[in-house]
Amino acid sequence: MGKITQKLSLILSFFVLASSISVNSDDFDFEANGIYYKILSSAEGTCRVGWGENEYKGDIVIPAKVTNDGKTFSVVSIGEQAFYNSSQLATISLPSSIKTIEPEAFSFCSALKAINLPSSLDSIGNNAFEGCSGLTGNLVIPNSVTFIGD
Repeated sequence: MGKITQKLSLILSFFVLASSISVNSDDFDFEANGIYYKILSSAEGTCRVGWGENEYKGDIVIPAKVTNDGKTFSVVSIGEQAFYNSSQLATISLPSSIKTIEPEAFSFCSALKAINLPSSLDSIGNNAFEGCSGLTGNLVIPNSVTFIGD
């Protein structure tokens, strides 16, 4: 009986632990014009592009500012895995308000052909463009960038 009790206890502990882990099915607070955003600071009015329910496709233009519930936010970052595996993303235009591209932001966007990196950019996270086999042209990294991850 001891081994069965131990096993049941272990199984029960696993399910309790698994149910307590927060699985983020989405990483956004609001959506505007097909782009998902996560608020970074409501007081400062900043947000980042996040990932959400639908895969990004085609040609995307990220605005410098976006409005939600009457409040305007500056878009300052492309979030971690924001466009991850968006296999039908063709081009992306980033505004001059972008300061950071977080890790794996564009990883495995195999159809991505072009992206402009604004002169305001100061960091590019690890594996930001991993698996972007469609980026065959020149990717110009602005002089403002002080950190590039792996």
